[in-house]
Amino acid sequence: MAARHVSGIRLLLVGMVVWGVACASSPTPREEIAQARLAIDQAAQDDAERHAPGEMKKAREKLDRAQEMMRRERYTAARRLADEAKVDAQIAEAKATRQRAKSTVKSMEETVEMLKKEYTDE
Repeated sequence: MAARHVSGIRLLLVGMVVWGVACASSPTPREEIAQARLAIDQAAQDDAERHAPGEMKKAREKLDRAQEMMRRERYTAARRLADEAKVDAQIAEAKATRQRAKSTVKSMEETVEMLKKEYTDE
């Protein structure tokens, strides 16, 4: 009977060690969350709120959820959500950049047309 008890304790200790190693191998995703926050801030500076509000909303929601998962020590989920938030913010920033480029092209085309008209009127 005592042998079974010792065997059970050993099994429990091995389980605790394995669990501890698994937790240690999954460090907190502080860097991923910081990168997501930075990507969101950069996108916001590029006027992504106006040009890609859906992506910005998703990015912020995912960042909030990532922070919640980190508080709950669910680091894998937190890391995944932070990475997704970063990608959503990068998409929003790309859409804003594309829209600015389109506006610039349109403005330049209008200028060219105006110059052509002035040149041909002379």
